[in-house]
Amino acid sequence: MSIIYNIGIGIYTLGIKAAALSGNEKAKLWVDGRRSLFENLEKKIAELDRERANQKRIWFHISSLGEFEIGRSVIESIREQYPDYQLILTFFSPSGYQVRKNYPFVDCTFYLPADTPRNAKRFLEILKPDIAIFVKYDFWLNYLRELKERGVATYLVSAIFRKSQHFFKFYGKKFREALHTFNHIFLQDTPSKELLESIGYNNSIVTGDTRNDRIAKIPKEAKPIESIALFKGDKALFAVGSSHDEDIEILLPFIKSHPELKYLITPHEISQEKIDSLIAEIGRKSLKFSKISDYSKEDIASAEVMFNDTVGILNQTYQYADWAYIGGAFGTLMHNVQEPAVYGMPIIFGPKYNKFKESVDLISVGAAHSLSKSSQIEEWFSNHKIGSEHYKKASLAAKNYIYDNLGATEKIITIIMKK
Repeated sequence: MSIIYNIGIGIYTLGIKAAALSGNEKAKLWVDGRRSLFENLEKKIAELDRERANQKRIWFHISSLGEFEIGRSVIESIREQYPDYQLILTFFSPSGYQVRKNYPFVDCTFYLPADTPRNAKRFLEILKPDIAIFVKYDFWLNYLRELKERGVATYLVSAIFRKSQHFFKFYGKKFREALHTFNHIFLQDTPSKELLESIGYNNSIVTGDTRNDRIAKIPKEAKPIESIALFKGDKALFAVGSSHDEDIEILLPFIKSHPELKYLITPHEISQEKIDSLIAEIGRKSLKFSKISDYSKEDIASAEVMFNDTVGILNQTYQYADWAYIGGAFGTLMHNVQEPAVYGMPIIFGPKYNKFKESVDLISVGAAHSLSKSSQIEEWFSNHKIGSEHYKKASLAAKNYIYDNLGATEKIITIIMKK
């Protein structure tokens, strides 16, 4: 294993610990969540072995919350088809662990220890998985090497590869070698397969995006949210999902100039201070979802802007939307565009979307548009008013994109479980 890689892991870990000591909340969660991890894991595995001895143990590793939605359908389908199997879930990031630490479809959820040779050996010695499933792109070289040495069947699900990644660079030898630790790589698209074949990896198959299988179920499972229905009333609603500061900046002129609409805004990171500042800047009657019980029905119905300052309901709020703006595409963290698409509506987002296949696809079918300035929102909106041909075509294309691309989960499970 590369000395440089291990030194890099050590420096990265020290950096997170230093950030935690300086008060960074995410870093503190990352560090605190790994305290006594091995001891707690040992206890849980012993408990599972007492309850379900001789059952296969499957380890799912997921980077963060966004990747969880990619792997979720695989986890839930395996749980449904093999209810006695022991399912273990790990996260690297607090954003995933904090939200899904009590996820009911697995037996336990832990943080993944930092990828040092010692941690990888100890972790796998305790866990002893029969199958390991990684989601999209978390490549931890020491864990992958250890899995290979132990003969554990290892898979990568819903992966996408781009030429700019280190696998395809002159300095990426160790990562290219790591690809061969996977028994099979399941890909979202054909260009990824062609890239892998160009560097000598041939054990892959294009199965598509597993998120579509999960997202297609959301409208059927979504429960009514009475307060949002009351808030919307008979007006059109513009939803803003996972907004960053840059997204709000470009949207503010549009929000201020269209009082005929209602706005449901879900910030990516919830800060009451920022929300209060936005309420003052917008200058319209606003309320917070977390305080909904404090408002009268009349106040909710007459409000013009609602801030969803809670976690876990965003994908259900789109059932009330007529248009959606998805945040993150002014930076590097494009958020989920499939969740509003399944409800059938025109979608817009910022300019940095090319690394996200689903966003590229939705633009290509006419369901979505990319914008970089406020004036473009006005032009897009004027062409996509409810009832217009543009609106109807975009809405239908969005929904069809999800339902025309189902089945990845079953293809993957058929190979992994050798059905």
